Amino acid sequence: MRTVLNTLILALALLTSWTGYARTTATVSQNQVTQNEVFQLTISTDQDVDRDAVDFKQLKSQFMVSQPSFGHSISIINGSRSNKSEWRVTLATNQLGVVTIPSFQIKGEKTQPVAIQVVKDVSSPKTKDLVQIQTHIDKSTLYPNESTLMHVKLIIKADTRAMQDPKITPPSADGVSLEAASEPDQSQEVINGISATVLTQSFRITATNPGKHSVKEPQFQSSMYYRDVRGNTKILPLVTQPKTFTINVMAKPQQYQGTWLPTSSLSLTDDWLGVHNKPISDNPIKLDVGDSLTRIIHLEVNGVGQDRIPDIALNYPKSLRVYPEKPSYKTQPNGNIEMTLKQVIIASAPGKYTLPGVTLNWWDTTAQKQRKSFLQAKDIVVTGSPVTQPQKPELTKEAPVQESAAPKIITKTVTDSGYWPYLTGLFAILWLLTLLLFILKLKKQATAKESTLEEKNKGDSQQTTFDALKAAINDKDGINIQRLYTLWKSEQGYVSEDAKELDSAIADLLAQLYSRDSSAYQPDKVLSLLKQFAKMKKHKREKKSFKLPKM
Repeated sequence: MRTVLNTLILALALLTSWTGYARTTATVSQNQVTQNEVFQLTISTDQDVDRDAVDFKQLKSQFMVSQPSFGHSISIINGSRSNKSEWRVTLATNQLGVVTIPSFQIKGEKTQPVAIQVVKDVSSPKTKDLVQIQTHIDKSTLYPNESTLMHVKLIIKADTRAMQDPKITPPSADGVSLEAASEPDQSQEVINGISATVLTQSFRITATNPGKHSVKEPQFQSSMYYRDVRGNTKILPLVTQPKTFTINVMAKPQQYQGTWLPTSSLSLTDDWLGVHNKPISDNPIKLDVGDSLTRIIHLEVNGVGQDRIPDIALNYPKSLRVYPEKPSYKTQPNGNIEMTLKQVIIASAPGKYTLPGVTLNWWDTTAQKQRKSFLQAKDIVVTGSPVTQPQKPELTKEAPVQESAAPKIITKTVTDSGYWPYLTGLFAILWLLTLLLFILKLKKQATAKESTLEEKNKGDSQQTTFDALKAAINDKDGINIQRLYTLWKSEQGYVSEDAKELDSAIADLLAQLYSRDSSAYQPDKVLSLLKQFAKMKKHKREKKSFKLPKM
């Protein structure tokens, strides 16, 4: 009897010890993957812990890590209570060979490290197949104060909305100044039969000090989900390698004289306009006293910034009144800068005058020698009486008032047009407003049609992922639920802040799936939220198009 009793006590003690033992494990969906292939890491423990008990930051040095999902369940069987906490996270790596998932510690319990064998996937697309940066610099040899243009073209042959956090590092320069010469222009083009997003922008490089200097083109960084030929989901990092260009800055020639102006081409012209802005080509020009004469000087240079163009100062005879305007600048389609200087001259006294010409020294950077450009002086002949200033009238005594003088009668005629001019003006304003609203409506309809055509091309692939996700939920396929949900979010362009409610619902659904109570699995809430988010995102896409960040 005593032997039987001891045996029962020993069995009960062993059972109690096994029940109290905390088991913490780390498992993967597969331990042999190709480069950038997505797989799932699951960490589970029978301890009662919260979401923050596991820190996944230590994985980021070797893996691309998705937003973790967390589930916690409690089971009571025959009066015995057990806990289960589980984390699921999607991983991918671009390293080759054996990559090890480190150990995780949860309340004193540690998981075993997991070794992942990563092999090269020869069928995986390269960054250059999807993203290219083409850079062209007009000139690589400059003189101080001379500038040239760097033209940058970013070509993306993929759906930009599926990209994760795209970033463009702007170009940089060492030893020369660099500034934007145009606004970025984003457009859609067809390149070798493939629809591509193209972003173009030009930058102005200005030389300062002699020597060899460098300019680095922009860099593009992002990542995106895609499926290989076997249907496996992968994360493809997209990182371009920026090229570096050398700029050779020559020293200013010692024999040069005058204001320093280096350029490969220079054009200096002027126009003369008379009364009513009629062109004048006569020499000498004949004017009457009080007539105006307009002189417009055009200076167009290549490879010189607006702030490097010298001022043109002219000295006119004192008998002429000159009203100069501020110089205006314009960038020509070929990149040249044109300065326009306008002066209005008024002859106030008769005589013969000589209007000064212009001599401009500049350094020809192509021929590497000094040149001069001229504007010829102009003679004018002014006839008529000189313009005199009105004299101040002398004060005289007032004449006595003649009381017998008859009063002067002034008759005024007042014409009243009534309300018809106002009514006519009102109808004209209403007609213009109607026409403006009609034009705006046509433009809005045209934009809506273009947006519909663009979205139609992407709808099929997104709908396929959405249907597959719903099928996985209905089939209780936990691994594919997590994988397809992550892929669907990337296609929709969601970030974690936008879908917190949906993330929480998916995590709860996975916790229900892996609980011991089979009746706890309730997918209706998740399916309903998925439909709501899909409709909301579709509505947003109809209103807003994707814009790449500036360079």
